[in-house]
Amino acid sequence: MKHNLNNFTLPINSLSEIKQLIPHRAPIIMVDGLLDFAEGNAETTLTIEPENLFAENGFFNEMGLIEHMAQSVALYTGFKNKDNLTSAKEGFIAGVKQFKLEQLPLVNQTLITKVIILYETEQMVLVNFESYVGETLIASAQMSTILKD
Repeated sequence: MKHNLNNFTLPINSLSEIKQLIPHRAPIIMVDGLLDFAEGNAETTLTIEPENLFAENGFFNEMGLIEHMAQSVALYTGFKNKDNLTSAKEGFIAGVKQFKLEQLPLVNQTLITKVIILYETEQMVLVNFESYVGETLIASAQMSTILKD
């Protein structure tokens, strides 16, 4: 399904467009696509390249999964607020709980992460994540993030 919101058409797979919506820059960009967006929900992607900072011994490690989840909510927030932003807001992970790792994804696999917003204010977001490779659940977590003024 295609949406057109202020010059962005979903799905977004262009790194130059992603960089307009998140504050992160190479080599720490851990999202490369926004597949879908609705109020309170989004789906993001990351294809794990061999040179990724969090790639170890052919796998994408746990810290990489957590960073990917955090950047997924940053991408959600950036897309939601794109009409009001002069630049993407920086944020910080305030807490992670209920992190459950089913298996580490492999290098060259593509993560698809479901973002489910539980609670949101202008400066704080509480969110559930489910990350998949294909139909296989890789990891899930609940995270709170705080946006910098």
